[in-house]
Amino acid sequence: AGYLEPATFRFFQAHGVELCSGYGMTEGTGGLTMTPPGEYVEDSVGLPLPGVRARFGEQGELQVAGPYVARYLPEDAPPGDLRVDRPADDDHWLGTGDLFRQLPGGHLQIVDRLKDIYKNNRGQTIAPRKVESRFAGVPGIARTFLVGDGRPTNALLIVPDADDPVL
Repeated sequence: AGYLEPATFRFFQAHGVELCSGYGMTEGTGGLTMTPPGEYVEDSVGLPLPGVRARFGEQGELQVAGPYVARYLPEDAPPGDLRVDRPADDDHWLGTGDLFRQLPGGHLQIVDRLKDIYKNNRGQTIAPRKVESRFAGVPGIARTFLVGDGRPTNALLIVPDADDPVL
């Protein structure tokens, strides 16, 4: 679950192993897109899987729909309301929070995130910009970058300002 360099795909392909790239999320019951075997396109996450419909929102956010894409209950739903008897809603589209573009041949490519957040390996949501912004204007620091997606701990990378006399 992460980005692999195109060279990695090419290495395995040269040795007879077809790796497939893909994209998914819990609300999509796992996978939403996948590269068909033999159709790898660099820096893409493939095509929508069977049963998944995909479209782009106004900002380029990938929105998905299909029989196994989650539907959230309204905030005023009574506790325990599973809505099992609710008919399928063909107009329900789930925003992924990721910005995509379509490459030639229909393959999808992740461009950016709509919101700058990630989850650590305990499922806690982290907003890096909130942490990074606390270091703006601190003497001796040119830039910071908080990382920790899928990790047990966060790490703050600090780029020193070599021109600052405080150093």
